[in-house]
Amino acid sequence: MRRSIMKLKLFPILFSFLLILGACGGATDEGNDAADNNGGDTAENGEAAEDGDQAQQEETQAAAIGNTVEVEGVKITLESVEVYEGEINEFQPLTQDHAIVANFVVENTNQEAYFIDSTEFTLYDAEGFELTQALPSEDMALSTELPGGKKAKGSVYFDVPAQEGEWELRYESMASFDGEAAVWRFPAK
Repeated sequence: MRRSIMKLKLFPILFSFLLILGACGGATDEGNDAADNNGGDTAENGEAAEDGDQAQQEETQAAAIGNTVEVEGVKITLESVEVYEGEINEFQPLTQDHAIVANFVVENTNQEAYFIDSTEFTLYDAEGFELTQALPSEDMALSTELPGGKKAKGSVYFDVPAQEGEWELRYESMASFDGEAAVWRFPAK
C-alpha cells in the first residue's frame, strides 16, 4: 500500500519535471532560429551564412610538409609524406592504387597528458574526397597517450589513388570541443 501511495506522489513530480525540461528546450531552439535568420528568411541571409562558412574555412591556414601546427597546446610536425613500400595487411587490402605514409613528430606542451591517434587524421584527395587509411602488416600507426612536456614520433598510412594535384591532410582531436584543426597541403604522391 505504501509503495502505491509513494508512486502516486512521485508521478506528478516526475511529469512536471519533464514538462519543464521540454519547455526550456523548445525556447532555446526558437532563440537560435531567430538569431540565425535575424528575423527573416531571405536569400540574402542564406548567402551571408554561406560566405561566413567559406571565410571560416579560409581562416584555417594550411601548412606544408616540414611545418609545425599547434592545436590545443600540442605541436604537430608533418616531417614527410612518402609512398609506402612495406607490406599491407592481407585482411585489409588496398582498394586504391598504392599506400602512402605520413611521418609526424608530436610534442605535448600541456601539463596534462594528451591522447593522439591515427584515426584523428583525415586525408582528402585533389577532388576533395576523403581517403581511407591503410593498414600495414608490420608497422604500427601513431597512437599514444603523451605525457605533458614529452614528444613522440609516429606515422599514419593512407590508401590513395594515382592522382595529380594537391592533397589536404587534417588533424582534429576527437576530444576537441571547438573544432580546431591542423591542416597541411602537399602535392599528391
